[in-house]
Amino acid sequence: GPTFDFVFNGHGLQAGTDYSLIYYANPWPGTGGALIASGMTNRGGNLNLAGSPDLGMDLPSPGDANSGAKIWLVLSSDYNSGNATTGPMTGWNPGAYLFENNEITYDDTDVP
Repeated sequence: GPTFDFVFNGHGLQAGTDYSLIYYANPWPGTGGALIASGMTNRGGNLNLAGSPDLGMDLPSPGDANSGAKIWLVLSSDYNSGNATTGPMTGWNPGAYLFENNEITYDDTDVP
């Protein structure tokens, strides 16, 4: 479809912390990826994100070295130094991230 429709629920995260749900395109530092959504965890370390952003690209993108797209939850401060725009990764604290279990594909139907 023309929008990337998603629901994400994260648990066991650091409380009161800003996280970003991103599409990470290989290789490091993930230039060519996309910011999907951002939010702050509650006091219990839970994060609920949902939306329908227009990413303006298929996943994986043509320059991605992977056969599928990696969706990661990272510290917002580690993604483009905390700016709410497309990456790249500017920090690396993998113990604080949630990584893909399976790569995905997405066809953005309004991208030529």
